[in-house]
Amino acid sequence: MNRAEQVAETRARLLRAGERLFAEHGIHQVRLREINALAGQRNSSALHYHFGSRDGLVEAILSEHQTAMDHEVRPALDELIAGPGEPTVRGAVTIWVNALTAQLQTESGRDFLRILPQVLETVNRTVREGDVLRDSAQSARTFALLDTCLAGLPTSVRRERLVAYALILTTLFADRAALVESGAPLALDDDEFSAHVADTICGALDVPTSIAVGARRR
Repeated sequence: MNRAEQVAETRARLLRAGERLFAEHGIHQVRLREINALAGQRNSSALHYHFGSRDGLVEAILSEHQTAMDHEVRPALDELIAGPGEPTVRGAVTIWVNALTAQLQTESGRDFLRILPQVLETVNRTVREGDVLRDSAQSARTFALLDTCLAGLPTSVRRERLVAYALILTTLFADRAALVESGAPLALDDDEFSAHVADTICGALDVPTSIAVGARRR
């Protein structure tokens, strides 16, 4: 094995160790030396060498999965937007539900799903401020598409609905991933679970608002 291959293997081992420990114990509860140890690295500075910091490792884990999902989601979003009629909330939501359901099929994917709710603070803040997400181009497209679908709602309510979308989606899949990992009986198979998540999110997004929002807050 040459030097480049050794570096790539070490980096992959650290990524996988980080995924496992962050998913099981929480991002901020894991000591960096525990990640190095699980990755088989005797050098205590291995993680810092490859990723710079804990945050750098988290970003690398998220990027690896988000890049793969963006590649899968992009043509589906293209088709939805180019298709006959106006795009719908259900159409956009279903695309991401399917992508996350695919993540359930591997241990690495399940760990990623359990990490996602831990890193939503920045996403939620960005959505509430009306800014564009930077980490995933296809997630940004989806939020913009859902925002258009909910255009009849006041801006403040619409943005809270988008935050609810992110919270419900990631929380339900994190819980599903934990159940699969535990070996507990599953009340719904993957297809049924996917339909349940889509139904739940669409119900939350599409319901008419009963909030009277003043014009100055629009």
